[in-house]
Amino acid sequence: MTKNVQANAAGLTGLAYALAQSDYRFKVRNIDLSAADMRSDKLNTLLTAIQQEPASDRGEKIKLAQGWRYVQQFSRISLDNHSLTRLKTGGVYVILGGAGSVGSVITRYLLADYQATVIWLGRKPLSDNVVQQKLAQLNHPSLYYYQADANDLASITTVIHELKQRFGQINGAIFSGLVFAYERPLAELSEAEFVEVCTIKTTGSRNFYQAFSDTALDFMCYFSSIQTFAFLSAKDSAAYAAGISFTDSLVHSLKSQSCFPIGMINWGYWADTTSGTALEQRLAQYFGLISDEQGWRCFQAFIELLCSDRLSQLLCMNASETVRALINCLDEAIISLAQTQDSLLDALFDELDA
Repeated sequence: MTKNVQANAAGLTGLAYALAQSDYRFKVRNIDLSAADMRSDKLNTLLTAIQQEPASDRGEKIKLAQGWRYVQQFSRISLDNHSLTRLKTGGVYVILGGAGSVGSVITRYLLADYQATVIWLGRKPLSDNVVQQKLAQLNHPSLYYYQADANDLASITTVIHELKQRFGQINGAIFSGLVFAYERPLAELSEAEFVEVCTIKTTGSRNFYQAFSDTALDFMCYFSSIQTFAFLSAKDSAAYAAGISFTDSLVHSLKSQSCFPIGMINWGYWADTTSGTALEQRLAQYFGLISDEQGWRCFQAFIELLCSDRLSQLLCMNASETVRALINCLDEAIISLAQTQDSLLDALFDELDA
């Protein structure tokens, strides 16, 4: 159910389930409505359906459209037989937020397996100690860093123009920007803190697309998170949940107008970011951690599926049976990467609730 998606105010979805989960005085009806049902001759029917929808203490999203009620379901996809790839040997790839944990892993494999040129974009200057440490860890002559603020359209547009002048054809663009801070309940966040975390995912993600909108990319991929789904607690991550809910909807809305394939990966928990921390212990009974190799294989497979117009969103995580039951996962319907285009469905989709 991703046709005619309107991204404006889509961040309210994440804000709604964060509110429900952070303050149990509230139960929330988190409903996605169809514009076709907003006509005056259908409003009474729509209002009745809204009133009949039970409020939830988790705030999971429900879609009401043309008299039908939809809930989210997941199908498993098998990557075991993956062999195809749309990544180019010697290609040029731009990663906004590439110095982050996931961006660094993808960079390492692009450099090693495809002899690619990788350009990181970030807000900090090249002289920043953290940036220099990240570059030194990979220590590769085909890795570059440019300062650009994704929240400033003029800044990022200017830098992308410079990259085209220097490197010529850019093959792929990856958005991995985030600000993950101020982990506390919504009621304890200041407006400034909320805006700081949310803006990179709202303004920044839109500017990133606009800066490349007239570029003949092979693909554009947004790195998102399982936090965009209500099955994962967002009680201390309201701003982040609101931001990525907007970004995910934005990507869906851009598919019909983009001149290149555009999609997203919703990442689970990576070993690189959680190993040895208190979070790893809390996650142990619910989630396995994604290894670097697993994440890279998932990325490669997704880019092939995205470029062949077979998939535009993929949730990549290692989950226990308990979590799979919680998220309404259809374990018996395993989709093989080897299937033909006509028989391959999105691994993430909305399904009619019988």
